[in-house]
Formats: sequence, C-alpha cells, structure tokens
Amino acid sequence: MKDLPPHNLQAEQTLLGAILTDNEVMERVAEYLLPHHFAMPEHGILYDKCKQLIDENQTANTITLAASLADELPTVGGVEYLAQLMGSAVTIINSGEYGRIIYDLAQKRELIHLSEYIAESTRTQAEHSEIIETVERELTALTDDNSHDVSTPKSQMGLAIANIEAAFNGDIPPGQETGLTDLDNILSRLRDGSVYVIGARPSMGKSVLALQIAEKISETKPVSFFSLEMPAEELQERRISTHANISYEALRAGTITSDEMKRSVESSNILEQKPMFVNDKPGVSVEYIRRHARRQMRKTGVRAVFIDYLQLMSGDGFNRVDIIGNITRGLKTLAKELRCPVVALSQLNRGVEGRDSQVPRMSDLRESGDIEQDADVIVFIHREEQSLNQRKLAMREGETTDSFNKRLDGHANMIAEAKGLADLIIAKNRQGITGMIECGFDGAHMKFTNIAHTGER
Repeated sequence: MKDLPPHNLQAEQTLLGAILTDNEVMERVAEYLLPHHFAMPEHGILYDKCKQLIDENQTANTITLAASLADELPTVGGVEYLAQLMGSAVTIINSGEYGRIIYDLAQKRELIHLSEYIAESTRTQAEHSEIIETVERELTALTDDNSHDVSTPKSQMGLAIANIEAAFNGDIPPGQETGLTDLDNILSRLRDGSVYVIGARPSMGKSVLALQIAEKISETKPVSFFSLEMPAEELQERRISTHANISYEALRAGTITSDEMKRSVESSNILEQKPMFVNDKPGVSVEYIRRHARRQMRKTGVRAVFIDYLQLMSGDGFNRVDIIGNITRGLKTLAKELRCPVVALSQLNRGVEGRDSQVPRMSDLRESGDIEQDADVIVFIHREEQSLNQRKLAMREGETTDSFNKRLDGHANMIAEAKGLADLIIAKNRQGITGMIECGFDGAHMKFTNIAHTGER
C-alpha cells in the first residue's frame, strides 16, 4: 500500500454520496474540482455525469444517474455501487472539505508524476532547457487555480463605490502613474487588468515612452520589461542617458566629458537598485512571457508588464493577422490573470508615410483588427517634426527656383515650429474619453516632458 500514490477513496465516496443526496453540494466544489482529480477513474465518471445532469437543471440521484450512464453503468459498479455511495454520505455539512481533500491529493499525484519525468528526462539526451521549460509549464498549470472565485455583489459594489468616492474627494485614483500629467488625467492612470497599446512608426519614440512609463512605475513597484528589439544593455544605456541628463548620442559615441562619465556611473548605481527586470530574449511567445512574468511576480511582486514590441513576438496562426490576434488575446488574458497593466508597443503600416497627413489612425495598426478589439487603450505617438524631417522635397515640373526655395523655407519654418513637440493621440479608451494631448519630446535625452499647453495646436 505504501507504493500507491496519495489518494483517499473514502473522501471520494463521501463527496459523491453527498452530491446524490443534495445536489446543491455540487455548487461548493464545481468551481475547482474536475473529474480527473479523482484517483479512482470510475468516481471521475460518476462526478462528471452528476455535473452534466445538474447543469441541465435535472436532479442527479441514483435513478437518473443510472439512466444517464446507460451502457457505462456496469463499468462503474452498477446500481448496487450507486446505492453504496448514497449510504456513504454521513453528512453534507463538510462536503466542501472533502472536495478540497480530493483536489489537494490530485495535486500531489501530479507533483509525483512531474518528479518522475524530471528523473527520467535527466537520464536521457534531452536538452536541459527543454526539460526546464516543460517543468515550468507544468508547475504553472498546477499553481493556476482553475476557478475564478466570483465575489458577492455586495463586495463588488463596495469596491466600485470606494473608487467613486476617491474620485469625488479628489484622492489619488487607483492605478499606476505614467509620469505625464495630461496622460494620467485622460486615462485615469494605468489600470490593473487592462491592455495598453502604444503605436507609432519607427523613430517616433515608442520605446522611449514605454521605458519612461516603466521607469516611473519602478520608483514604487517592480516592473517586468520584455525588450524583443533592443539588447538589455542598450536599453540600460538609454535609462542612464535620461537619468543623468546626458546626450544619448554622446554617451554612445564616447564623447562625454569626465563629469558626465562620473554622472553616468552615479546614475547606474541608482538605477540598478530600482526593480525593473529586463528580459531581452528575441521572438518570445505569450506563453513565455506569461511564465516569466508569473515567476517574477512570485519572486518580486511585479505590478506591470511591458512588451517592445508586438510584431516581434512569435505565435500560432495561419497568417500574420491570425498570429497577432492570438497574441493580443493572450495578452488580455495575461493582464487579467496577473491583475496588472500590460503595455505592448506596436508598429504601424508603412501606408501612413504615403499620406499628406501622417497623423496615425486605427487602420494604420499593422495586422490591426484584433489589436483594436482586444486593447483597452490605444495611444498613437505623432511628432510632426520627425514627419517633416523624413519628407524630402523635390522641384515640381515647371516650378521655378524661387518658388521651390519658398517651399523649402516654409518647410523649414514648419519644422522649427514643431521642434521638441509631440502629440499623444488616445484613439481608444474603453473606460473614458478619447482625445489628444501635447507634450514635449527631448530626443537627446530620450524622454517626453510635461508642458503647460494641452489640446490641439
């Protein structure tokens, strides 16, 4: 008997008998207990049949269960065994405890199977990384509560009215600050369980904005940053540039002064104490991010996840639109599971560059359909200065030199007027208003800044 895996057949019999005696017992265990949790397969079959009957608003008793089992009845012990189960129900008061005993023992059996897999796999030629990945995946599945406990209407209303009262009293709203006052005002900060997509063409500042927001959050809470495009050290150089207020180009080129070198070291010493965890593995999947974010959450209590950027992730699907759709749905699930904001960056289609107005719009999101649907908030970055600098003017057919020079002067004036400014366009906001805010952009030091003026220019 000592070699048998952990099990308690009496608890299984007692629970099944309690369900047959009072079908309301099923409500106490159905949220977490599944047929495969029963050590005795026949008990799993009986539990599943009872649940099916109750879900169909039928009474589950020995008569209806026997009829539902039909040809399977002899394999589970026949009518005699069903009657025996009814006699096992000494009480229904502690039925929930019996369900938890069954569930806990099932978890222990899974751990035994997992340990056996580890022992067997390490004796083979299997790659250690594959073994670790499998173990992590299985452990994550075990630690996942397969239920979602539904709180009472009273508790839900209590939380809702608490948020309303906080806003009414001018208290700080729940969520994470971005560090940009106007953005926080229009979004009411970054909310737990929500997906935020930041979209822009290359060189507009997507990574800068994401890193800046992550930096702000990491002042008080741990952050997980998945950098699929930039190596971790490059991202850290950007952080140093911003924190030490040193030109990023000079820092990279090695043309900084001795004082700036000193400030760089001082900044690195400060920044390395902040809980921002950067993972720069390329081409990762949602499942990879989920496993690592959950692990980081268990270790450090991570309260926000950043991904730079969506189109560099791997996933399943028939085409890129299908793949991106699966990824964005996965990120929404991740945000709700971890109960923290997930911020994902997205490239825009090249079509935006061919328009007279290069202000982004929803249709510019690359493989956009599901991104637009799954995101709670979509923010576009537009810097007119960058757009104008990328636009090369050429003489038109029949145009005079004077006319062309006037156009060049006008173009240069427009660039000067737009210099150092950026528009953050909130194109979608599931919990609030949409609109546009104006902020400053300091490209030399890799940061966006608050400015007094807001609204349209």
